[in-house]
Amino acid sequence: MNAGYTYDAFGRTTALPGSTLAYYATDLVRQQTAGTRRQTWALDSNQRFRSWTTESNNAGTWTQTASKLNHYDSDADSPRWIVEDTATGVLTRNVDGLDGNLGATTTKTGETVLQLANLHGDITLQLPVDTAVAPTVLDPLEEGQELVVEPGVLPEGQA
Repeated sequence: MNAGYTYDAFGRTTALPGSTLAYYATDLVRQQTAGTRRQTWALDSNQRFRSWTTESNNAGTWTQTASKLNHYDSDADSPRWIVEDTATGVLTRNVDGLDGNLGATTTKTGETVLQLANLHGDITLQLPVDTAVAPTVLDPLEEGQELVVEPGVLPEGQA
């Protein structure tokens, strides 16, 4: 067992160094708190992530700093569009590619970013249609996190 990690009776991680987690009865994460930051997820009737908020703690008072809202158009787990900021209404629409997977994202202001995947289906390149905006190379890590790679700079450990 690793020092600083705590598990509940179901084997779910409830604490790790600097962070605590809470779960729904369905085993989906409900809340994560790390220091003075907290993120809380809400589920829809199909047990998909409907919304989430982030908060910061200042002298014992939690204040909301951001909120997102997913909109689904079927029983699938992938949202059709996301309100990126419920305060401003900024949104992103997910566009399916010919294979039925994510092919592009668009915004209500007309920005379009092509989402190019590797053979495993991981998005590895975000290519804006606007040539004045630099593409973003993503390197999916084993832990499921994404590493943003600056153009012309190799990720650590790669030559």
